[in-house]
Amino acid sequence: AAYEPVDEPDDAKTWRSRWLSRLDVRLRAEIDASLRSGMTSVVYASPRKARVRVIARQSNLTIKPPELSIDDALAVVKGPFSIWLEDNESDREFLLRLVGHSLRQRLLLLESQASPAVRFEHGGGNVINRQLENLTPLRALRSWAMVDSDREEPSADLPQKVKDIIASSNKNGFRLHVLKR
Repeated sequence: AAYEPVDEPDDAKTWRSRWLSRLDVRLRAEIDASLRSGMTSVVYASPRKARVRVIARQSNLTIKPPELSIDDALAVVKGPFSIWLEDNESDREFLLRLVGHSLRQRLLLLESQASPAVRFEHGGGNVINRQLENLTPLRALRSWAMVDSDREEPSADLPQKVKDIIASSNKNGFRLHVLKR
């Protein structure tokens, strides 16, 4: 899937510069290059838009794009958007640092409402695929997941765990972003 590099937010650049300035020059250059690469590239990204057709009869979620009844379409729109992460603390902070200031503020606002419109979900590193496989079809339509590639080195094949998550994404329809390491 095509992927466009993400511009790094200014506050992340400042934070990274302060942190790197404390390190040895050679180590600083190596870490800086790795961080830049990791923030601007992915191994796999789902298509950008989830497509559905709204119809005036019973839903058919087995076809692509899925067809939703009006009631099911309303349920999808009214439900919270789930952001599935392997680690809900460190990965959430990484994601919030990666996005620009205005999107970060919006996500935090949507998450903090009495009935949150956005939820950061803890998938658990070793069990995230099971959680994603068990999403109902309607919940999968309003879910997005971000996982590490877990490669030992950049040229290595993806581990089976990550291949299984990609297969689940293709089968169940949730959006997926696999970070490059």
